[in-house]
Amino acid sequence: MDIKDVNASYDALGDLLELIENFLRRLNICTKVQSTTAMTETVVKILVELLATLALAIQQVKRGRLKGTSKVREEASWRKDVEALLQKLDRLTQVESRTTAALTLDVVHTVVKNMGEVTENEKALADDIRQILCDSVNPPV
Repeated sequence: MDIKDVNASYDALGDLLELIENFLRRLNICTKVQSTTAMTETVVKILVELLATLALAIQQVKRGRLKGTSKVREEASWRKDVEALLQKLDRLTQVESRTTAALTLDVVHTVVKNMGEVTENEKALADDIRQILCDSVNPPV
């Protein structure tokens, strides 16, 4: 294994750790708001994959593969495992993004609908007040 292979291994590990960091930042936000079942399921799937990623990274470091002591075939296997994890995490992150977009759309729709109901209620209340005031100024005979 030459220095380029070692650098590529560190780059792959760095990419995985960056994915973990980004997800944990989003998870911090998700834990502060009420979540749906779909979002919770997606987050759990991502957490499972992140744990698998950490396990793989720890395994590789313990075996010394990142130190340049592995065989070429083992390095290819490590890269294939990393690429598979990156692809799976990417798909799950896309699901998370789409779920978040759908939830945001639902919240916006609910807020707009409630604003319309408030506006209608305000109009009805204003009409009632107007009628009371008219009746008090011009009592029915």
